[in-house]
Amino acid sequence: MTYAVFRVKKEAKSRIDEALKIDVISRQSITVRDGEGLGLDEHTYVLIEGSDEAVEEAKKAFDFAEIPENSEEIYKKIKEQEEDAASGMGLIFQ
Repeated sequence: MTYAVFRVKKEAKSRIDEALKIDVISRQSITVRDGEGLGLDEHTYVLIEGSDEAVEEAKKAFDFAEIPENSEEIYKKIKEQEEDAASGMGLIFQ
């Protein structure tokens, strides 16, 4: 599965929903996280995982954001949070 991580500045945060409404993008796996919650900075991070076509379309739609150089590190942090949340839910239902 292909992915892209976008770093969105505070002043452009309102444009995220608009970009995510594009049909081919909206049908992908989308994660939006606050940078401070990831231990990074004050930006918002958007992870889009899916088809090559959708990720390429997302790169066009998120022209107001940047793809950080440390995308792989951010991707791993987001996935770790998701796994921690999933394992926490497992403990609740034991």
